[in-house]
This record gives sequence, C-alpha cells and structure tokens, in this order.
Amino acid sequence: MSDNVRQLRSPRELWDVTTHAAVADARFVSPREFLDGLAGTSAHRGLVRPVVCEALAAAADDEGVLLDFDERAFFDIHVTDVMQHEPLEHGDEVPLLVYDPFAALALMDCLTSLVRDGLLATRGNGDTVDYRLTLPGPAVDDSLARALATKDEVGEIVSEFGNLNSFLTGQVTEKLFEFYDIYPKADPRHGERRSSS
Repeated sequence: MSDNVRQLRSPRELWDVTTHAAVADARFVSPREFLDGLAGTSAHRGLVRPVVCEALAAAADDEGVLLDFDERAFFDIHVTDVMQHEPLEHGDEVPLLVYDPFAALALMDCLTSLVRDGLLATRGNGDTVDYRLTLPGPAVDDSLARALATKDEVGEIVSEFGNLNSFLTGQVTEKLFEFYDIYPKADPRHGERRSSS
C-alpha cells in the first residue's frame, strides 16, 4: 500500500495571526521587515538564533511564508549558506555542516523558542508544518509623523525642549541650593543668605 497521506490532505486553512501566533499582539511580516525588526534587539541574541533567523528570512517567500517546512532541507541549504558567510583564511576549505541528531535538536529547540517568543507563526498540515515570519507588537507606521514634522515644527519642538530643559535645570539647582543652604550672598535673586539654624 502506498503512502497517500499527502494526496488526501485537506486544503490549508488561511493564516490567522490570532490563531497561529503564540503572542497576542504579533503581526505577519516580510523577510526584510523580519530582519530589520530583529536587528539590535534581545530577540536576536545568542549564537544559534541569529543564524536561524537569517536562514528563515532567506528561505521564506515575499510574504514570509515557509510551506511544508523540511528541517533537513532547511539546514542543508539555508543554514549552511548563512554559516558560509564567515570569512575564511586563504586556502581554508569551507567546513562541512553535518545534520546529525544534535543539530536537529538544536534547530527544533530554536524554532520552538522563536514560536514561543512571537517571531514565528506555525500551522500544522497533518504530516507537515508551515511557518510564517512574525514580529511582536503593532506595525509602526511613522509616515504620518514624518509628514507632520516639517522643518519648522522640528525647530519648535527642539526650542521648546531646550526651554523646558533650562527651566528644569534651574528648578533643580534652586532646590539643591535650598536643601544644602548654599545660596551665594551676592546673588540678587535670593537676597540675604539664610542661616543654617
């Protein structure tokens, strides 16, 4: 009897971020948004995660989807490609990466932590799994802010901040002088120096 599970599989359900992502405020992203969103964050920490994240972005389609994810093919093609970006000494051979049980466990552990942290959505298909790149938090659309912040408005904001900063600095300095009772005698703003009795 032949294996006909794939032939009998029902159509894939539509992606739904509320159903397929582990984090409530996650959103689907493209590979470029994914890498840009991870850059410089704690989500991109460690030794394995950056490699796997870069490989996921390379393997995903333009919408960030990875259909019928095959760990072995992903490792052999995309993880190996990311790892080979490391500069080698002249004459050195590219080291061969081996997909062994330990590598499989490390990869699965990393993928599971990415799902848990809201960086991957997952959808089961019976005998396979699909992944989709996600980022936690709402999309940041700063186009309106950029359109509103004209050169004059920016100048006003900077000027107001400078005025506020000067005011607060003066207030803090005054409170410190009061606390330590160290007003200078000659300061016309404060009249006579207070005694510390």
